[in-house]
Amino acid sequence: MIKLTTMQETYGFTPANTFDRYRRRVSEGCSDIYKVEDTGLFSLIRTLTDKAFPTADASNGKEWDSFYVPVRRRDAVIVMPMTVHWDSGKYLLTFPDKAPIEVSEGAQSHPLLQSLLRDALGFADIVKCHPDVIEHCLPHDFRTGRVRGWDVLDPLLPNGLKHQIKRDYADHLAMNLTCDRLSLNEYLHFAALCYEAAFQWQTDGLTPEQMYRAWADGRDCGMLDIPDRTSPELFRSWVEDHEDCGGHPFEIVRSRDGLGIHLIPFRFDDSCLTLLVSSDSQAWLYLDMVQGLLRAKAPFHAPRDLDRILEYLSGEEYFMVNKAGRHSIQCNWQNRRLWRAVQWDPLKMLNWR
Repeated sequence: MIKLTTMQETYGFTPANTFDRYRRRVSEGCSDIYKVEDTGLFSLIRTLTDKAFPTADASNGKEWDSFYVPVRRRDAVIVMPMTVHWDSGKYLLTFPDKAPIEVSEGAQSHPLLQSLLRDALGFADIVKCHPDVIEHCLPHDFRTGRVRGWDVLDPLLPNGLKHQIKRDYADHLAMNLTCDRLSLNEYLHFAALCYEAAFQWQTDGLTPEQMYRAWADGRDCGMLDIPDRTSPELFRSWVEDHEDCGGHPFEIVRSRDGLGIHLIPFRFDDSCLTLLVSSDSQAWLYLDMVQGLLRAKAPFHAPRDLDRILEYLSGEEYFMVNKAGRHSIQCNWQNRRLWRAVQWDPLKMLNWR
């Protein structure tokens, strides 16, 4: 950020608008495209885009990524990136954390948007001559990058334990354990091993079925109604006849953000169980279950997720900063400890005419 007084003294420029006004009033209450028919605003955007070459020019339109819109925040000047897209006689403006704004010609008047564009025009002349000003004015909440998980997660899985689990799992696979004749009672027994490892004292006094009813998805498709729970033939027949239920009966821990933890029989290998996790919010539970099954020498595989979860919990994986990704995090201007660790993306700069 650059102090207001410094901006005035160095560049003779003062933004007309505050960040708070922008945040409260630009595309206010709109979650979809905000449509504006304003010839004055349309002309300002055209004048702005005439100052630079497009960063993309294709049959489906032109794009400029990015112009910078200056505003006042407290006693400083910051800038917000603004992407402009042109197609079929309309402009589309994209600001951070705002609904896109579609601008066409018309009789409406939007004084705030016009004022922001006039400031963008004035600031564009400064950026053209002094491109380094963006580095000083673009706050970390509008920049993108990536950061290692060890700077984000707490607690972390110690590296020594990570490697020990990998060795234990490799030794487990070498034992080639099987459960090709699996009954419902045996399935619930293995599920109970998972529950006891993950939920510990909360399982005290509960039967395997009670644990399943407490933590599973709840849509068992009638699995618990199998008449002979000791019969491997009836259990396998039930599994084969209820494929249309998907993984619901075997989602032994439900999740609030998508699929949970599954213990699936006869999936990739008819001779063993498969333990899967979808949400990283359940990574510690999943790892506890893996260790519990390893200690019990249970016949299971974790073919897809164990390595990924170990890398995630030990902080090896990257988190995307202020942008979408498998793991993402918002980094605002107040979080100094975090943004010092971020590997920031290069600033987007236009090629001026």
